[in-house]
Amino acid sequence: MAITKVAVRGGLIAVIALICALSASPTNAQKAPKPPKTPATTGGIGGTLTGEHGTPLSGARVTLISEADKTTKTATTDANGAYAFEDLAPGEYDLQFESKSYVTKTERVHVKAGKKDNASEHMKLPPEPKKPDDQ
Repeated sequence: MAITKVAVRGGLIAVIALICALSASPTNAQKAPKPPKTPATTGGIGGTLTGEHGTPLSGARVTLISEADKTTKTATTDANGAYAFEDLAPGEYDLQFESKSYVTKTERVHVKAGKKDNASEHMKLPPEPKKPDDQ
């Protein structure tokens, strides 16, 4: 009987060990550490262009001019008046907004690494010329 008790105890220990192994939740398992994030080295600028009554200006031209090296990039607004410039080196830029029948507008923006600045603009129509009889 001594052999049977040892076999039963050994089998019982094996069953208990198996139950413990199967019931261990995956949250108890150690997760591999996440690699450190690489710091961003570029930024972006985006926004929308609207007209005098708040309607999106489709097909408007947005020119980006780098103050550092005077290079330019150009974008055209989509049907919603949206435009975007991505992967820009940090620094100062001038944005020039042009749309047919509207007054051209220029804005200075500062791009920071890892950030996307919103540079939306509301365009205005040119003033109407005075009529000779309005004087």
